[in-house]
Amino acid sequence: MDATNSSLYHYTSGDGLIGILRNKSLWATDINFLNDHREFELGSKLIGDLSKVKVQELIKKNFADSLEVREKLLGDLESFTTSLHSLTSGFNHNTISFTSKFDCLRHWISYCNQTTGYCIEFDRKLLSKSLCEIDLPITEFVEIEYAQIDQMNFKIEQEVKEGARIYFERVLHSLSNKTESEEESHLEFITKLIQRRIIKSASLKSQEWEDEAETRFICSTDDAKQLEYRSKNGVIIPYIQCAIDSEAIRSITIGPASNPELAHRGLQFLSESAGMDFEIQHSNCSLRDF
Repeated sequence: MDATNSSLYHYTSGDGLIGILRNKSLWATDINFLNDHREFELGSKLIGDLSKVKVQELIKKNFADSLEVREKLLGDLESFTTSLHSLTSGFNHNTISFTSKFDCLRHWISYCNQTTGYCIEFDRKLLSKSLCEIDLPITEFVEIEYAQIDQMNFKIEQEVKEGARIYFERVLHSLSNKTESEEESHLEFITKLIQRRIIKSASLKSQEWEDEAETRFICSTDDAKQLEYRSKNGVIIPYIQCAIDSEAIRSITIGPASNPELAHRGLQFLSESAGMDFEIQHSNCSLRDF
């Protein structure tokens, strides 16, 4: 167990652990298929609803006496909004969940399918380095903020206001004689700006989840060829396979088990087969199996 906060933990089932160690990768699941997808959906909708409105407010406020310039800016905003929708709506947002909590009973119950589960301890720096080097438009670690829905909406609105201000300043510098390449660059800038706001919405969760103490890796792509698929309870779930540095694994803890000695032996065989060397520990939690 790490007491310096230099570790992150990932709870998984036996099947999940086999896949992680054999493939030296983690699966980033489409956020819309998670239990807490509602917060992201609300945040994304709020961003879409507010972004255009806030920029319109800035334009009207700053060019109240200049109808020609105001109408030109509002026209540009309309075309950019249309382009942005086509650029950003095709993005697939995926996450991997980690926690700062070691040997946590709630996580054993939630993520280990009522069987023996496993808690992987990662070196935070090595893990972050390997995941953030993946060739995707967005790769980022975020600490989850927990809040009531009205507080979440307020936080997102503040983000949108700041994004609208940055967008407005950029538009002012792009008013005259835009070439096609400059316009494309401008669209790329706006796309990244909106994507940053989407990351914000993905880092907010309802307060009811606060005891999970989650850190989330977020990655996004607009290339369907980078997606892979798995099935769970008959539902097809998209995900991105994210390679990790095997040196980032510090230890693996076997969760509450009816036969801990057998689980230990099996994990030893798996580590040798995968060519990996890590400490094997056992949970101190008590979880009765009926």
